[in-house]
Amino acid sequence: MISYDWMAINGPADFEKLTNLIPKAHGGGHVISLLRRILNASVAAVLVEYPYVDKDYRSTYYVYYAKKARPFDSSCVRLHLFTKSASFDAKTALLTLPSISTGHYLGCVVLRPTYMQTIVKAVIDPDALHKTETMQVIVAPHKVHLLGHTLSVRGFPFAEQASDVAVCAQTACWGVLRHYSERWSIYREFTLFEVSSMGLSGGVGGLRAARGLSAKEMETILLAAGTYPTIVARGEDADQYVRELMGWLESGFPVIAMLDRSHAVTVIGVTKNIVSPVPAKQSLSSWGEISGLVVMDDGTAPYRVMPVWRTDSTTDEVQDTFEDVSHFIVALPEKLTYPSLSVDRMATKFSSAPPAGFLNLYRQGCAVRYFVTTAAALRRHALANVSSYSQEILDMYMRTELPQFVWVIEFSSADHVTKNQVIYRLVADATASPMEAFPAFFVHSIANALVIDDIPGKRLKRKNFSPVGDVMSRMNGDLVPFGPHVF
Repeated sequence: MISYDWMAINGPADFEKLTNLIPKAHGGGHVISLLRRILNASVAAVLVEYPYVDKDYRSTYYVYYAKKARPFDSSCVRLHLFTKSASFDAKTALLTLPSISTGHYLGCVVLRPTYMQTIVKAVIDPDALHKTETMQVIVAPHKVHLLGHTLSVRGFPFAEQASDVAVCAQTACWGVLRHYSERWSIYREFTLFEVSSMGLSGGVGGLRAARGLSAKEMETILLAAGTYPTIVARGEDADQYVRELMGWLESGFPVIAMLDRSHAVTVIGVTKNIVSPVPAKQSLSSWGEISGLVVMDDGTAPYRVMPVWRTDSTTDEVQDTFEDVSHFIVALPEKLTYPSLSVDRMATKFSSAPPAGFLNLYRQGCAVRYFVTTAAALRRHALANVSSYSQEILDMYMRTELPQFVWVIEFSSADHVTKNQVIYRLVADATASPMEAFPAFFVHSIANALVIDDIPGKRLKRKNFSPVGDVMSRMNGDLVPFGPHVF
């Protein structure tokens, strides 16, 4: 029989009541301490479900844990997090939820009976986290079936490394691939054991899986899963390295970062300061306002904040910063062929030496951001801001023949960056050859534009408009904002 135990949470100390509901083999003390530390007051109740059959744990159980001398339970414990709007009747096992379809379910945590590193899977809504600054992260809706209800929670998958059948490299790849399968139907779901096996030809027996994977072996996993990974190595220009990372994050692609200490984490977003600093003159920047990177670290906790730069006041629990990232890996779709490095060079060249009629923002401090989006999303943005554009500009968005994926580069002055305003926007071909220096379709401000009139010859055609306003609004990327919330 499946047991369901409902525990009201009125303060951090109430999490200790879970001690008698979580078996020791499922890591009760460690898990309780973690939940108490990371969750805020929006979590008003925890429903404990046992036994629960989890496909990721079972995929490792039958081929690994069942062969050990020490007996391991084949079932997991699943913890469900609810707001105060939900209630549960223990006698009838009826879960009562409000009529609204979202907002009352804040996530689930699945615990495997391996005594150590027992979180096999967790998806937690960032709104349930204790955080002191604005967080912008990549999330997707995850379906959870419970007591006849189909619940949905937005978040990014987290797991603690099993240390034997899968360590940080396999866990990071699993998290990215599970996110892809939940967000895009083109990708299938892979269990933890499948991911670990794809990186090691010949099986995961003995000590092979516990030794970790190289970047090339991680690339093999992501390629076998139907993605097309690219590896970006750290160079001499640290600012450019950050800009490339941010370009992929803004595009909705999580980044697996390889640290110098032979550890892998998945970067899924950023934290931002309340006030964005003004870019310095003779500079190209749009990431100065970022105070940290949000990472999924299987050795610590979900949504951990890692500083971008190391300072004397760095207090990160393991002292990692982005300066320690030697290279990172991004799993991309097949049709996306124009690299972020080429986009960065194009943005630098255009901002420092713009064509006639375009303001040289580089002299006063240029804030630039670039990201991949779809032609459909680009046109939705134009339609949503139809009152800000002249008909000639709308025609460029609606009538230009665009591929499925495009790069968008937005340029702002120091005065407009904090207002989320854009001086001019460039739309480029994300399916272009890496050898092309300027694969743009068009670049425009409110008052003028350069349009590619002949693709093979790359001839530019200038257009002037009667401006509707002064500036354009910034186009939203794929990072979802979540405000501060403490217990």
